Amino acid sequence: MNTIREEGNLPDPAIQPLVHPLDLPAARRSFAASWWLDQLASPTMFLALASMLWAISNNYITPILVSLVVTVCAAFASRYQSGEAWSHIPRKRHDHQRHVPLWWSVAQTAISTLALYVGLILLLGWIIARDFPPGVAAFSVGMGIGIVLIMSTTPLWNLGAPRHLRSEARAWSPQYISLALTAAAVVFSSVTLAGAADAESWQLIDIATGTAVILAVQCLWLLIHVVTSRSSSGPRT
Repeated sequence: MNTIREEGNLPDPAIQPLVHPLDLPAARRSFAASWWLDQLASPTMFLALASMLWAISNNYITPILVSLVVTVCAAFASRYQSGEAWSHIPRKRHDHQRHVPLWWSVAQTAISTLALYVGLILLLGWIIARDFPPGVAAFSVGMGIGIVLIMSTTPLWNLGAPRHLRSEARAWSPQYISLALTAAAVVFSSVTLAGAADAESWQLIDIATGTAVILAVQCLWLLIHVVTSRSSSGPRT
C-alpha cells in the first residue's frame, strides 16, 4: 500500500481542495514519467514499433512479440509511476479531472504520428522490395484498420453521448488531428500495397487477424490499467 508523503506541502484545502501531482514538485516527475510511459504503451506506438521491427526482420511474429513485451512493460511501469505520484496526495483530495499541459498532448501526437509514418514507410519499402506472401500485406492493413477503429471511439462517443459526459474539445483536439493523420497513413499504405501486390489474392481472414491483434493489444492495455489501478488502491485518507 502506498503511503502519503509530502502532506505538509499540500495546498491549503480552504483555497485548493483538490490537488493534482502537477501541483507538487515532489510528485511531478513521477506523474510525467507515468504519462509518457502510458503513451509508449498505446496501440499506435505498438503498431509503429512493430512496423519498424518488421522492416528489419524476416518474419512478422517476432516484431509482434517484441512490441507486445514493450507495451506490457511500459503499461506496468506507467501504473507504478502513477501510484508513486498520487501517493503524495490523500485520496479524498485527488483531482482526476485535471488535464495535462496542452503541449504534452501536441508533442505526443507529433511523436506518435511521426513514428507511425516512419514505421509504415520502412514496412512498405520492405514489403514492396521482396517477394512477400499476400497475407503479410493483408495482415499489416488489418493492423492499421484496428488502430483507426480504436482511435475513432472518442469522436464517436462525443457525437452520441450526452453533453455533460462528452470530453472537452481542448483536451481531445490533438487526438482528432492524430486520428486524421493516422487514417491518412493507413489509406496511403493500403493503396500502395494494393498497387504493388496482388490485392485480389488478399484473404479477409488475414485482414481480420491483423485487426484482431491490435484490438487484443488495446484490451490487454485496458486490463492492465484496471488491474494495476485496483492493486495500487488502498484506504488512504
